[in-house]
Amino acid sequence: MQAPHLHRFERDGRCYVIDTHTCFCFECDRISWDVLEYYPREPVNRIYHLLRDRHPRKELEEVVGELEWLRVTKAILAPLDDESFFKKAARAGGLKKLTLAAASLREALSWLNRGGLLLLARSREEKDITLSLRPETLIAADWGQAAVALAEISAAARLAGKNFRVELDIPFSPFPETIIKNSGCTFRCRLLVSAAPFPESLKGGLTALNGKKPAGAFKTLLENGAVETIRVAVQPASETFHTVVEALHKAGYGDIVFDLPGAWMAHPRHDPEAVVDSLEANILYYVDQLLHNAPFRVEPFALLFKAIHDGAPMYRADPSGIETLVADGEGALYPSLPFLGTPRFILGNLMEGVLDETRCEPFLLSGTLQTPECLRCWARGLCGGGHAAIHYARSGDIRHPDAAWCDAQRRWTGAVVEAFNRIASAGINFDHLVASMGPCTRRFSLLGAAKALFKGQLGLRPLLEGDATVLVQWENWNRSAYFLCNETGALTATRYDREMDALHPPPYRQEWMLTRMNGTPCGLLKLQPVPGKQMARAWLYLHDEELYAKPALQHTLQALLAELCREGQIRHILTPVTANETKLAAALTTAGFVHAGTERESLYLQGVYQDVDIYTYSAED
Repeated sequence: MQAPHLHRFERDGRCYVIDTHTCFCFECDRISWDVLEYYPREPVNRIYHLLRDRHPRKELEEVVGELEWLRVTKAILAPLDDESFFKKAARAGGLKKLTLAAASLREALSWLNRGGLLLLARSREEKDITLSLRPETLIAADWGQAAVALAEISAAARLAGKNFRVELDIPFSPFPETIIKNSGCTFRCRLLVSAAPFPESLKGGLTALNGKKPAGAFKTLLENGAVETIRVAVQPASETFHTVVEALHKAGYGDIVFDLPGAWMAHPRHDPEAVVDSLEANILYYVDQLLHNAPFRVEPFALLFKAIHDGAPMYRADPSGIETLVADGEGALYPSLPFLGTPRFILGNLMEGVLDETRCEPFLLSGTLQTPECLRCWARGLCGGGHAAIHYARSGDIRHPDAAWCDAQRRWTGAVVEAFNRIASAGINFDHLVASMGPCTRRFSLLGAAKALFKGQLGLRPLLEGDATVLVQWENWNRSAYFLCNETGALTATRYDREMDALHPPPYRQEWMLTRMNGTPCGLLKLQPVPGKQMARAWLYLHDEELYAKPALQHTLQALLAELCREGQIRHILTPVTANETKLAAALTTAGFVHAGTERESLYLQGVYQDVDIYTYSAED
């Protein structure tokens, strides 16, 4: 028996519904809750009859109409044919990540090339592959020799059409020793190294990571381009780790991941309900920070939010033995890190060139669509079948989850749905949130530059659907260059138009709302690079013109210019100014712009052709 297509549940007096096939979820009122007790199993007229004593017929018709609309758009009750089901159930990709676990980086060098060959040979159709080096002790001087071998593997990967990345997974102390003991967790640092040629600057950063200011070392490594991302991996050693995300975030770490499979493998007798209590406390802090416009990344929270947002259920959350392999210091191959050191799960030997395919087959059968217990569970799209290591630790069988753990996992999934709805109801733009989850590169970041401009002076956030009313009020018959000197300026705007701008921003332009520190909107910023020209067009609008004269704004304009031109990809910035924007022109001049010229009669407004002044800033001046 499969789980119902639409599952209802309550949390803290609130009602929620989730489509178990698409992960689409929403908070509902009491009348919708009652309708969904019967919908879609019962005919519509029978639903009206069954609920006639509880709700007015007209309101019931409205609820059913809304549900039918969701059904037509395939947000809910989307049919899954047999062929699609088989593809989802049977998909087995190639090897995506190989981890070499050794006592030191020097020890791993002896079989680094062989590991690279295995990764390339078993990657099959996968384009993005990662070689992870996991030494228990790291001597920064060993990196130079490793970089030479890794460069050779990288060259071979490019010839094979692969995107090859190197990860360093090392022990790490994010806090003073006394705080670490109180946290009840162990920590590791995972650095995604910038592409070959691998930077020598990584050596100094690795040494600084074990110094007194590791958070500062993180920032330095990211700024000098030595690494693309740095993530703090947390393995709870106890059931109570309620404040670990808060502590890490306040210490300056913005990319955090919980190693829950490793924690369960090390401590299989932990109470699942107590562990979920700790996870709920951490996701509550995470959501509060997102709602206060302080985005950062915590896994598995962000990944679950992304699955709900994209309507992309995770039918197989565990890549062990198929997409991941781990080799120890003796060359023995394991399905994933939690199994490391468990002889029963040795799949082969890297040094001997042996990999037993029959030992890998049980991992092919993992996932929700091939596990009977999961097929009957409403949380399967977000749980993904759990992790084989957790099942082995709790039940002794990698394919049969423990009932107590499953009960706690369903409660945890409900907490995730509740958290997602809190964010969604506040109008958080998930496109921007999800985009921030990818690896950081040294490509020019308009958002980072803009945040540098307004930090400590004004708030900055992406446009939201709820901003449409304010935008329409500002734009209609506004003679500022922000609204006139572009390809869409027409002096009139509708709420629908501005809602669509927020929901579907054009990829070639980025636009943000400026707010006062109390959150009140006060202006707009728009940046649009000119492809291939090392140039960008910029527009700035402040609804209160007196803000242009503030010295703080003029100083931070200079900070923006420095940030924009820091990487060398943007050298020139052009900003239009209309005749009546004298205060904007004065602010630009103070910040280092110069009047480059005038576009004669380029603006036709109310039956009259008007001039537009162009102010430019050049990093070469």
